[in-house]
Amino acid sequence: MELSAAGPSAVGASGGGHYRFAWDGPRTARVLLWEVAASAVELLGHGPLGRLGECPSCCWLFLDTSRNNRRRWCSMTTCGSRDKSRRYYATRPT
Repeated sequence: MELSAAGPSAVGASGGGHYRFAWDGPRTARVLLWEVAASAVELLGHGPLGRLGECPSCCWLFLDTSRNNRRRWCSMTTCGSRDKSRRYYATRPT
């Protein structure tokens, strides 16, 4: 729905052997939202969906770009660190 609203403002840009949406002008919050929507459509259309994961801590989706395809969290510095700390302190006696 958001991407359809962006249509009149979009321009075609080529790169990497295919076309994508791009927007000229200042990078407002709305333009950033359009870029996220266009990126999601690109991912759904061309994959790799097998590397899409869901963070068990915050439930955000992320694209696993690790070499062995075993990433667990959206970010190790936030969700991964909190999850590891939570598990560590759960095993320690009080």
